[in-house]
Order: sequence, then C-alpha cells, then structure tokens
Amino acid sequence: KTMPFYAPYPPPDRSNPFQIPLAEKLRQHHWEIKSFNWRPVNLFKYRNKVLILHFHWPESQWRSQSVLLSVLKAIWWIIRAELSILLGYRLVWSAHNVLPHYSSSMTLEHGMRRYILRRFDLIVGHALNCQNDLVAAFGTCGRRYVVAPLGVYAGLYPVRLSREEARKKFSLDENETVVLLFGSQSAYKGTDVFLRSWKSAMPLPLSLMVVGDLSDYAQDVVNTLEYCQYLPGRVVDEDIADLVQMSDFLAIPYQHITTSSMYFLALTFHMPVIAPNLPFFVQHSYPTTAVLYNHNDPEQGLREALARIAAGWKPDPEQIAALVKRFDWNTTSDTLAQMYNEITLT
Repeated sequence: KTMPFYAPYPPPDRSNPFQIPLAEKLRQHHWEIKSFNWRPVNLFKYRNKVLILHFHWPESQWRSQSVLLSVLKAIWWIIRAELSILLGYRLVWSAHNVLPHYSSSMTLEHGMRRYILRRFDLIVGHALNCQNDLVAAFGTCGRRYVVAPLGVYAGLYPVRLSREEARKKFSLDENETVVLLFGSQSAYKGTDVFLRSWKSAMPLPLSLMVVGDLSDYAQDVVNTLEYCQYLPGRVVDEDIADLVQMSDFLAIPYQHITTSSMYFLALTFHMPVIAPNLPFFVQHSYPTTAVLYNHNDPEQGLREALARIAAGWKPDPEQIAALVKRFDWNTTSDTLAQMYNEITLT
C-alpha cells in the first residue's frame, strides 16, 4: 500500500523546529511529505496524489509592507485555496497564533482568518488554550477543530558541553542563579519590559544572560547592569543546548501568545520558566514548575517573580518530568494522523 502524501507550508526546516519531529512521527503513521510549489499548475499535477495541504503561517504568503500589495497577494492566496478545494484537496491550518504578531493591516488579517475558519477542513490548535482564544477572537474555531499540543524537542538540540563546562565557557560561577533571556526587538516578546523590571528589581543574587538582537533602549539598559552578559545576534542551534542547560530559569516575558515553542524548549531541558500568567502558560505548567506573574502589570509582576526566585523558589523536578512526559510528539502525531484520515475519507 502506498503512503498518502501531504504538503506542509512551509516544509520542515531548522527555523521551524517543531515540524521536524512532527513529520517523523507522521511518517510512522504512514503519512509522507510531498513538497511542491503551491501554484495552479502543480495543483493539477498532484491532484489525487497529495491529499492534504497543511498551512502553518499562511500570513507569510501575503504579508507585505504595502497594504495594497498585501490585499492583492491575499486575493491570489484565496484563488489558489478555492482551486485546491475544487480539485479535492483537504486544507488544514495550524493556528499557532490567533492573529499574526505584526501586519500592514490587521483588518486584512481578521478577514483572512475568518475565511480560513469558514472554508478549511480542519483547524489544529497546538496549545490547550487555542480553542478558547479563537472563539474569543472570531466566535468560532472552524468547522472541525482538534487540539494537538506541541511536544518537547528531545534530541533536536544536542548537548555538547556539561553544565559545568558551559558555565566555565561563559565565566559563570557554579553557584550563581542564572536567568536566560532570548531577547528580541518585537514588542510582543516583552524584552524591554523585562529588562526595565530587572533593573528596578536589582540588587538581587541573580545573574542574567541575554541573547539576541535588542532595541537601542534594551542595549542601553543591558550596558548598565551588573552580573549580566549580552551575546548579540542570532544564536546558532549548536549553542542553544549549552545556553539553556547552564541556566536555571528561562524568561519568556511575552505580552500575548497562543503557542510558545520557547516554552517547550525549556521543558526539553527540564527547566522552569518565568512567564506571565497568560492562558497558555497557566494551562501548560504547574505552580511547582514555573514562576508566573500578573500579565496586566508586568513590571511589578516581574519584580515580584524575581524576588521569589531570589528568596529561594525551586521547581519540583518530578512535576517537570511529568510535563515532559505529558507533552509528547506521539500524542500529537496520533491525533493529527487520525484527523488526516478522517477528513480524507469524508
């Protein structure tokens, strides 16, 4: 029996690491990837060969700095989607975010999301909170919805150095309590707010490691901090394991989020997080595995969270291990493969 094919957009690569273990697990369920450029000629070519088109971040295909160009690209996107439906393809959307983090026109994004929810065969939520988030934003979660939470990234980020060796590499004392922050200039990731809170909360017996591209404001703050190291630029995959496992906490100060792959990265290394009490973090952690703070007052909340850690808060290793076991790619792929089978038979 030949394996059925599906085409993911975008296809798996290292920039979207969650798709790699997911694709491997789906293959075990006899679903194989067949990548092709999504254009009319190929839709005819692969008709009855590829059964499912699975979109992850569809807005990337029409996003432009020009509203007019975005609208024109969106119309072309809808034309291709309608042709796909006409030719018998089943369309799937993974709702990683209820709405994009940035756009030249949020009105357009609302309209396109409503189109997808109305016309697609399946909506996949990769977080327990996703269904409620979609209903709150659009009044619906689509014609058919399934939750298939992400899993941890075991084996995807190989460990090269021991914790002791990694700390030595970055001149950190073995007894320091280190907080790791992957910084960003994107406002929704809350980097500026976190650094402002950190500065106002000091002095505390904590050290900070900041990685990534920062705003001018954030760089100015970092330059004034004691017990802080800053590694500018994009971190390479080979260094991620070293950075995470040598740290004690991963800060994820996002201001709004539907699904966070960064959180599952922390779980991969059995690391507690510092995060706002948004539905995603509340529903995917336990009080003993994460330090959550009030997202409505993030600066004060972060200061209180850091004070709790400085006062000796420690995670429960058994509870973290239970979460690692709970968020497993086998569960995700079992659910998704079953839904693939169902929608292609109807």
